Amino acid sequence: MFIKTSAGIHTVGDQSNVGIGTTNPASGLDVSLKTDGIALPEGTTSQRPSGSQKFIRFNSTTGSLELYNGNQWVEILSDYSQTGSTAIG
Repeated sequence: MFIKTSAGIHTVGDQSNVGIGTTNPASGLDVSLKTDGIALPEGTTSQRPSGSQKFIRFNSTTGSLELYNGNQWVEILSDYSQTGSTAIG
């Protein structure tokens, strides 16, 4: 497989790990040295992709982050309290 890279994007090793902002990626996609964020796909509930793959996206209908676990879409819930608890549904 041929991957053309540009400045700041690096591929390393037989596993074709891809690093953005690092010359030594430690996983399939490594952005661990970046400090800004990752832009996620966004769409309405009716635009959800289908299939059995695992997905993560922002749902613009519900205004929430959601994931597809291979069987169903699940909204990722976050609740902040003084103890910093987080619930992932």
